[in-house]
Amino acid sequence: IDYEQHLELSEKAREDIQTHLASLFQEFPTLVISDYGKGMISEELCSFLIKTAKSADFSDMVKLISHSADETEQIGEKIAKKLHGTEVIALFGGLGMGKTAFTRGLARALGVDDGVSSPTFALVNEYSGKYNIYHFDMYRVNSWDDLYSTGFFDYIDNGILVIEWSENIEGALPENAIRITIEKGESDDERIFEIEGVEI
Repeated sequence: IDYEQHLELSEKAREDIQTHLASLFQEFPTLVISDYGKGMISEELCSFLIKTAKSADFSDMVKLISHSADETEQIGEKIAKKLHGTEVIALFGGLGMGKTAFTRGLARALGVDDGVSSPTFALVNEYSGKYNIYHFDMYRVNSWDDLYSTGFFDYIDNGILVIEWSENIEGALPENAIRITIEKGESDDERIFEIEGVEI
């Protein structure tokens, strides 16, 4: 397939091709350059392959789809089983995406009997179960001073941190944070979870 044919393909087909090419480049990082040097592929396709390889994400990202609040809680439960007690879980997603439902499922799986609610005004709610869980809402955090006032850094390594509105503190997140992006799916109730930093 040449570059022009690639542009005529559907978005799904292009994504499939990019996935295969990225995998190929990961296994054989010199293949693209060496083959182009031999004149075996066009310059346009070579440029496309290199661009794809550079933008490829080789992380352990997993995509899950929820069709209800109950299924969103089940995703939280599934991730809870992989935790060891000091993780930072950064949630990204707008209003009504299911961040609190996810946290409710996670906390329940870790033995939290009390109700879980969004810490909108308290900024952080604390729950006790198998591990201590600190549930942050960073919606109103707009500066480093705001962040320090929450005591955020004092909680790190002292329990599991679940952070709603992580977009507002992305520069302060630990490199090993579990990152979960939640987006609206095709229906009103469908949510797409993209999860990085934990094997599930």
